[in-house]
Amino acid sequence: LGPGGIEVVPCACSDHAGTMPLYLSDPGETGRSGLMVARDTWVDVDVITLDEYARRTHAYPQLVKIDVEGAEAGVIRGMSEMLRTVRPTLIIELHVTKGAVEHSAHVEVADLLDVAGYEYKPIDSDDPDSEVPVRSHIVATPRVNQ
Repeated sequence: LGPGGIEVVPCACSDHAGTMPLYLSDPGETGRSGLMVARDTWVDVDVITLDEYARRTHAYPQLVKIDVEGAEAGVIRGMSEMLRTVRPTLIIELHVTKGAVEHSAHVEVADLLDVAGYEYKPIDSDDPDSEVPVRSHIVATPRVNQ
């Protein structure tokens, strides 16, 4: 966001700048395209960190929504300066990717938020009775005593 409006930036966010493959899902499920689950079809996309974007544009949001199909930890690592100085509220959609380490993405996000001085709580889940749902939303706010 810039002063007075919304800017669409044609790139992905992560913990490093450069390019990465954006794996494309089937045409009927375009919301499932992402950086984490390899598929047969992809396009290379530019990648930035939110810290670098904020430095370049002087955009310091009070609220950040993260919905990146399993790449949440990389986005959070790429905004560590913003979390330390600006302290925005975060709404994060967490995804279980695939394979034997599916729980680790949730744990890594929780660890990164803890280190940044954030507390978090669930908003909703696709399976509220599951210890590790496939998809859930959390809200993360700076700890008051930080």
